[in-house]
Amino acid sequence: MSFSILLLSCNTGTKKELTDAEHNLKKVNRDLQHAAKDSTNAAKEKTITEWKAFNEKSEKMVSVLNAELKQFQKKINTSDQKETIWLKKELIRNREKLKIMRSKLRDRNMEFENGLLKFDDSIASKNESFQREFNYDMDELSKAVKDLFINNVK
Repeated sequence: MSFSILLLSCNTGTKKELTDAEHNLKKVNRDLQHAAKDSTNAAKEKTITEWKAFNEKSEKMVSVLNAELKQFQKKINTSDQKETIWLKKELIRNREKLKIMRSKLRDRNMEFENGLLKFDDSIASKNESFQREFNYDMDELSKAVKDLFINNVK
């Protein structure tokens, strides 16, 4: 009889422990899901902040370069140089490049904003890649315009 009471009491404790363990496991899973969601939200906010800063800086760079090209146009028009035709062609070529860069920036901005609904790590990666490429292209265009300005228009 004492053996059956002992067996019965062990069985009751085991069921309670099993129920507690299941409850704890469910709680841990909920906590992990919340932590993953919080982490994704933090990454999303960071990516949004970085993109907005990049986009704003890039729009300013495009505006500055556009103003430089306008200034360059005025100097070409008032210069007496024999290379005026070549300079005008270079001006048009650089304006087209700038127009393409502005278009790329705006297209990527729209793509970014549309992609926020289904945010994942690939968006941050695409942004970094785009930013590197865009900055490189803008630096090259800026150097080309400045070199043209310095060497040919006085």
